[in-house]
Amino acid sequence: MRLVLMLILTSLAMFGQCTSQLTDDPLFSPSRLTNFPPCQGFGCSSGFQMSTSLRLPPTCPSTGIAAITGVAVDVRVYADAQDAQPDTSVTVSLSGGNSSCCAPSTSSASGKIPAGAGTVTLSTSITALSLGTGFSGNINLSISGTSGCYQFVGVCLGYPPATYRIEQVTIRWTFRGSRCSLSAVSGDAQSGPVGQRLPAPLVVSVSDNFGNPMDFISVAYSVTPSATLTPAGTQTANGRASTSLTLGSAPGTYTVTAIASACTPNTVKFTETAIAPVTSQCTVPTGEITSAGGWNLTPNLPLKQSFYADLQSGVDNFTGRTVIETSAGPSTDSCWFPGSVYPPLGHITGGTWTVTFPGRWSYDIIGVASSVVDYYRAQGRVPCTITVPQQMQISCPDGSYKNYGPVNILSYTITDKTVSATRAGVTATRRY
Repeated sequence: MRLVLMLILTSLAMFGQCTSQLTDDPLFSPSRLTNFPPCQGFGCSSGFQMSTSLRLPPTCPSTGIAAITGVAVDVRVYADAQDAQPDTSVTVSLSGGNSSCCAPSTSSASGKIPAGAGTVTLSTSITALSLGTGFSGNINLSISGTSGCYQFVGVCLGYPPATYRIEQVTIRWTFRGSRCSLSAVSGDAQSGPVGQRLPAPLVVSVSDNFGNPMDFISVAYSVTPSATLTPAGTQTANGRASTSLTLGSAPGTYTVTAIASACTPNTVKFTETAIAPVTSQCTVPTGEITSAGGWNLTPNLPLKQSFYADLQSGVDNFTGRTVIETSAGPSTDSCWFPGSVYPPLGHITGGTWTVTFPGRWSYDIIGVASSVVDYYRAQGRVPCTITVPQQMQISCPDGSYKNYGPVNILSYTITDKTVSATRAGVTATRRY
């Protein structure tokens, strides 16, 4: 039996700008392949194997290279239609190291070629490898396939029942450069309120002269004017380092400087902006002047008094702004008694008024219906008084409301011959 292995080899160096190497590379010449014994028995294959040592690195320039930090290999193995053996196993192994720099490292990958015409692609890599300047050491690559038997009638007579082709071997070298550089990644040109942490960290990267990320490079941060950096210093991991900025109390521009003293260039600057808080300019009345407007200003409410309120301020007339009333505490009703046909009276209705001309917001009505007065007189409950505490508020440009003036006491007193309404110490009385 005869096995034929056909090789197409490509060697690639990540960031190293290596030239391609094809089948005429002496490292992969046919003399390097294992000699296979002849076929024994009916349709039996003894498998296949290839092994070689690799140059470090093949045809790659050494200028600016500090070390080789990793080697990876991809191998594609193909079996043509004469392969009747199910799931032929293929193993790719990669090993290398140098006792002067590091312990030997090994890696392997296995796969199976489907029965008949099939292809398996295997990838493996040595990531712990670190060969210093000069690249002393060696890398060994081996490719092997298991033997198998095939069902056919007759003797071998040199006829190959299966042909395996190693279609492609791709070698990738990872270099660590001899120089590093610092650059900004993200976090520049942010803004936020004074005294607050910016939403995104300030991230820098450190890479060698081949673009590979470099770890354990010290990065120090400073900021002007005074603010807080967390942390103020760190080391790169996966080629990156970051800090968070909490802005100071002063609005304006903050400049953060990151320095990696081992690198060239070694300085990166971030420019951030602190924004002063927006304060709502909301003037409020210093108080009100209450005056009685009259009884029965509202139709069909003869026993209710209307009070005008003129807002007091030396800087604003409040025209167009809204005034509302809110409860300032519990009310009292001495007219009420258990079993009364009326519930306890005295509550804030939540009135809303608009200041329609300088300083005046219409009128506040205080009183009860005549039927209530008649009922409590008939029940012998007079004299009695209903009181309600009232807090006034005025709208602000930002949509909020602010209290103004002292709490007003609203009251209504019923006697056997009169009713009286009071707001903020101003009382109006009428006979009824």
